[in-house]
Amino acid sequence: MLEKYKCAMKKMDVPKELVEKTSERMVQQQKLLEQTKKNKKKPYLYLSFACSFILIITIFYTIHNKSNNRFILTKLSPDATVQIVNVSDGILYFNDLPEELDNIKINQNLGIPDSLTKEWTKEEYMSYLGKTVELPYLPEGFALEKELIRVYENKEGIIKSDEYYTAYTANKNKRIELFLRKGKMPGKSYQDLPAESEIKNTELSIVYREDLNRYQAQFILEDVGYCLSTENITQEEFIKVLYSFFN
Repeated sequence: MLEKYKCAMKKMDVPKELVEKTSERMVQQQKLLEQTKKNKKKPYLYLSFACSFILIITIFYTIHNKSNNRFILTKLSPDATVQIVNVSDGILYFNDLPEELDNIKINQNLGIPDSLTKEWTKEEYMSYLGKTVELPYLPEGFALEKELIRVYENKEGIIKSDEYYTAYTANKNKRIELFLRKGKMPGKSYQDLPAESEIKNTELSIVYREDLNRYQAQFILEDVGYCLSTENITQEEFIKVLYSFFN
């Protein structure tokens, strides 16, 4: 049993000191089992305790890993952008975006000639999307600055387009923006990028403008188009915000 435990812990990449402490405890329990082998009930109690102890250690270590954001597998720099970042269940490619390409607007047809503009409540819009979309992770110090919801209908009352926009700011120059649209990519989209990113089998387009210190990611998840845009935050914080949509 001890050898099986050590083998399992190696696969989980558990710290060596934690394995050794638990192993010592298991050896002590084994000695108690041998001393009480004439009693048919007590060994099972000790064995149950040992298994429970191992389970608690495993759960604690798993929670500890998650709390330390171990899903980012590539070492990042606070002062530079790493172009390829490995994460749990995916890989992220940070494509450089020239200014001329950033100024090309594609699929930005939110306003429709002769359409009726309606301003919905957030509850009405989320009901229209079929799910509630919130920013799952917000770095410390950020606060809501603006929220805008518009729906465009034709004369027959059929919804032809929609837009949702929310912005969070911190320290005057830090900004996080989220755009949503049902069934399509919101706003402009970037085509023919050198590499497409992926998280949990969902494709993403990620671009970076160094001169503006701006990261952007676009993807469609459960029939909702997302565009996440950030300015003047670190690459690590951007990844944390982005990855939170997939948890």
